[in-house]
Amino acid sequence: MPIVPIRMKGSERPVAERLNVLLKQQGFSTVVGQYISWILGELADNALTHSSQLQGDRICYVLATRFVSDSSNCVIVGIADTGIGIQNSLKSQPEHRKLGDARALLDAFRPNVSSWAKEYGRGKGLTDVVKIAKGNNAYFIVASNDLAFLMDFRDNNNPHIEKRIPISTAPGTRYGLVLIDNTFKPIPRSEADAFLKNEIKRLGL
Repeated sequence: MPIVPIRMKGSERPVAERLNVLLKQQGFSTVVGQYISWILGELADNALTHSSQLQGDRICYVLATRFVSDSSNCVIVGIADTGIGIQNSLKSQPEHRKLGDARALLDAFRPNVSSWAKEYGRGKGLTDVVKIAKGNNAYFIVASNDLAFLMDFRDNNNPHIEKRIPISTAPGTRYGLVLIDNTFKPIPRSEADAFLKNEIKRLGL
């Protein structure tokens, strides 16, 4: 699927549906198609909700491509926006303001952590991205402004987070997620959160 611009909340849904159809046509299972469609919708919605841009300036870009690795069908989903970055969005809330940028970027993936006030009950979507990646033995990179982290779940004995050099330091957030067309193992949010807490501690953040 070529690069598709998304400007309005809700307009990501037909893009996700189109991607799901394309994946099925290329032999992907219904399950992986549903997960990828959900991730695309969630991350695009996040980009349009938390970018802190004026309504007319909000935009994110989505692309997807298929490849074969070790005789498995794989798909890369890329999503990018031109907003203020995850860490700056999260630190707009007083309770997160004192966090360092790297810690804020990773904390944003923990459950119930959001740039919205607590009474809105937000902060589950990014945790669910970690859940899906971990349950799929997949991996993804998140880059936000001048920071980037790889979350790698390919080795069950060594799931880990690595700090990376971003390919661009342009404002905004960029995700590159690789999913494998194999069986998903559902995991609870508590397991995803335990992984994040342990890695944040290991990285000294």
